[in-house]
Amino acid sequence: MEDHVPRHGTDGAPSGGPENGAAGGCESAPSVAEARVALDALDADSSRLATRLVTPWWYHLVLGVMVCAAIGAQALPRVSSMTVIVLVIIWIPFLIKAYTSRYKVWMSEPAGPRSRRMMVLLVVTLVVLMTSGVLMKISGLSPWWVLVPAALGLPATVWLGRRYDAALRADLSTPAPASPQR
Repeated sequence: MEDHVPRHGTDGAPSGGPENGAAGGCESAPSVAEARVALDALDADSSRLATRLVTPWWYHLVLGVMVCAAIGAQALPRVSSMTVIVLVIIWIPFLIKAYTSRYKVWMSEPAGPRSRRMMVLLVVTLVVLMTSGVLMKISGLSPWWVLVPAALGLPATVWLGRRYDAALRADLSTPAPASPQR
């Protein structure tokens, strides 16, 4: 047998009917004009964020030195090599903290297709350089050969890091295209 007593939500209003609106009958959906104003405000906020997201000159340089040290550590004996790599890993959060405490902003991931491509290029480049250093160590080549990829790690980090920042700012300042209407 079916119960014909109206059901009520926690606010006392009947639940389950079209007359309730999106938020329990209290608010109506925004108009098209209100939605457009809200989206424009979000675009403006995104553009302001892009202007604040300027990496200081020293950030990529310090990160590049750390990358260079991690790759170059492959020229050292095993224990010393691992010590240098562990120290680099420990110091990365301090570098990030120094940046975020001064500029109060941090983007932990790409914001769009341009910055995503640059991030992939940066990571692949650094992985190739690190892997080549490890392979040189394993193959028994003179440890001095490891200094070649280590020396390339510094300019690669600085140059690609700055290009990533530019792509990130471009992705943030350019509003995302509107999704097609269905």
